Amino acid sequence: MIKNEMPIVTGPLFSLQAKKVMGKVLEFRTSKGNAVVSKKHKPGDRGPFTLHPKQLNARVYMTEAVSSWQQLTNEQKQEWNDFVK
Repeated sequence: MIKNEMPIVTGPLFSLQAKKVMGKVLEFRTSKGNAVVSKKHKPGDRGPFTLHPKQLNARVYMTEAVSSWQQLTNEQKQEWNDFVK
């Protein structure tokens, strides 16, 4: 099996450090202190993004918290804001 490794570059583009994209094909950047050249990926090239279950739970919790806050009266919101100062 061939291991998919990213090449580590010394003196990229005849400089000590190169950043940016060249011709929308190659990306020059620094990773963990090393100069790296890699194929430029377009947004969406990678597989579909899936959230971790903990992130999903946090989003549900925040959605419920926002909904509950929006149901409070202005007086209740003011009481809360005064309490947390």
